[in-house]
Amino acid sequence: MTLLQAASAIRDRDASALEALGTGLVLSGAPQEGLRFLWSAVHAGPDQTLYRNSLAAGWWNVGAEKKSVQEIERAIALEPLLESAYHMLARVNLALEIRAAARSAWMRLLAHRPGLIFARKLSNLLFDQESASEK
Repeated sequence: MTLLQAASAIRDRDASALEALGTGLVLSGAPQEGLRFLWSAVHAGPDQTLYRNSLAAGWWNVGAEKKSVQEIERAIALEPLLESAYHMLARVNLALEIRAAARSAWMRLLAHRPGLIFARKLSNLLFDQESASEK
């Protein structure tokens, strides 16, 4: 039995297995197939932010950054403290060269989690130097 046949046997029943299979397929070079499983995981567990985060990473992997941003925003709406979503949102926006949106992602994270020293330092490093050079 192949991996895809095994996955078909559990489709729509086990969202965590669908998410794991989808992520594995995306990472092993079958991103379109993986996206189908990730999408199924989101539908099977629509309130699970990590499934949306995985789907966003899958979209980003295939170059669909706008779809990635949409899923990240949905994950953040469900769980405003999901730190990994803000990290991915900032990275996707930097890849799209939308620096203001990347900075906004860090600032939103810091608004929810002001004690994150790493995020504050990275934000200062990436964006405060830029602000100083614009003056």
